[in-house]
Amino acid sequence: MSTEERWPGELESSLRWQTGVVVASAAALVLSGVMLRERPPGWAAVVALVLGLLVVYLAVVWSRSRARMAIWGTELTVRRWRQVQAVDASEVTAVRQRLTGLGPDFVVVAGDRRLHVPTSRVRRGHSSFFEWLLAHGNDPELDRGTRRTLKLVRERGLIER
Repeated sequence: MSTEERWPGELESSLRWQTGVVVASAAALVLSGVMLRERPPGWAAVVALVLGLLVVYLAVVWSRSRARMAIWGTELTVRRWRQVQAVDASEVTAVRQRLTGLGPDFVVVAGDRRLHVPTSRVRRGHSSFFEWLLAHGNDPELDRGTRRTLKLVRERGLIER
């Protein structure tokens, strides 16, 4: 399965990175232009620092935007960073919640493998993940945070199970 084409059952990304990238790039270019035109003492170091910080910011945004999640039948496919992993729901033995700045993500334990599921970075990520887990899983062990998030998703009427 290619990582560049759309996967079967892929959920749409919820990240809206365009505004932040445009604003940060414009600010860095304006500041660099002003420094280059005025040439105060130490201007080259400031321009290098600003452009370096912009590159770091763009790399972080790019890596976050690559997170993907697809649910196709009993199989969950995820990509985080460069690695694409798939797991069948029957193999899942435990689920652990990880808090992120965008909301909770989950770590799925399947035997000796651990898969990071980026539910906070896709639309309907939490409800789709729990629907898949409850419909096809073999009653995996859920940690306290996962149980709390599942309860919240149920209370909001996002899943029926």
